Amino acid sequence: MKDIAPPDLPRLRQHPHYARALRRMGLAPEALPGGGLLLRRRLGPLPLAWLPEPPQLPDLRPLGGLLLINAADAQADAELRARGALPLLSPQHHALLTLQPEAAQRGALWPKWRNRLAGAERAGLTIRHAPLPADPRHWLLAAEAAQRRARRYRGLPDALVLAWPETRLFTAHAGPSGPPIAAALFLLHAPTASYHIGWSAPEARACAAQNLLLWRAMRWLERQGIAQIDLGTVETTCTAGLARFKLGTGARIFRAGHAWLWQSGAAGLLQKRR
Repeated sequence: MKDIAPPDLPRLRQHPHYARALRRMGLAPEALPGGGLLLRRRLGPLPLAWLPEPPQLPDLRPLGGLLLINAADAQADAELRARGALPLLSPQHHALLTLQPEAAQRGALWPKWRNRLAGAERAGLTIRHAPLPADPRHWLLAAEAAQRRARRYRGLPDALVLAWPETRLFTAHAGPSGPPIAAALFLLHAPTASYHIGWSAPEARACAAQNLLLWRAMRWLERQGIAQIDLGTVETTCTAGLARFKLGTGARIFRAGHAWLWQSGAAGLLQKRR
């Protein structure tokens, strides 16, 4: 996969909404110089601090203890390697979709994706959208939990989603009064947004309802001033179909950084060995 340069726009964990949601959950994120956050936890008897994708790496030495750092991009990887951090997890690739006026957006779709969208537009589906209700028993959260168990993947905790300041839930219905047959949930963090949950019943897959939902969401978000959607991770080995769906929108691939472990004394020893 060919990677694009790091985006200039803030990603989900770099936006003030992330800190607000964490505080609503009862956590106490600390603001760092350069716009990053620090969350202090414990790993058994050991104090552990987590830095999620800081836009600029701060001086790590005053932070103390054991640090887990999600690097924002390849440049941050290089800086952390130079500071003696240990890489723990390989980087993820994300599909980033730039929003454009309607004609240009439709023209950027892959032909097969565009054809499926055209079929969905002729299927007579009813599309609705509204903020996600602050209900931990909401049907979509239950459907997503079942989907995660079946497909063995993880995502943001429901508590964080329910605490998020701005959300938009798009649903597709087989008729004006029928139940939802597909849903797409977005977390908004202007000027960007994240595609958080995509769910489809079997009958929705047959009429490409998810294509229509995502298209309607693109149009609505663009009108609200959103410039880019993070469609989530792209993995072409185990979930090739989902990767094609995301990339078929015209999205481009961005490689995030590794997860790193840093401790002051150990980092100094590693730097000397290098």
